[in-house]
Amino acid sequence: IVLCTDIASAERRKMNMQRWENAFSSLSEPTAPQDWPKSLTTDATQSVADQIMQAADVSHTMQHFSTFLRWNERLYNEMLSAFRSGQSHVPGFNDVHPADNWYE
Repeated sequence: IVLCTDIASAERRKMNMQRWENAFSSLSEPTAPQDWPKSLTTDATQSVADQIMQAADVSHTMQHFSTFLRWNERLYNEMLSAFRSGQSHVPGFNDVHPADNWYE
């Protein structure tokens, strides 16, 4: 399983918003989940899981400062590793070392 929160990716954010819209726009009134079509249930489940993961991704900023530092150090190391391997998917990021704009 791959968990992707990547709120910095406009493409990923757009895909999540479209999935949410597909999952819930057809519901004109509240209905019990067991009454939803199977395809809607799958989309809704994935969409809700995406939202929970995004909330978890940014919630460290509301924790104690030591927690904030620990998660930001991990994020920095992840971004540095992606930079060094040329695998960053953020446009224009592969040619910029993470330390150059970390505090911007």
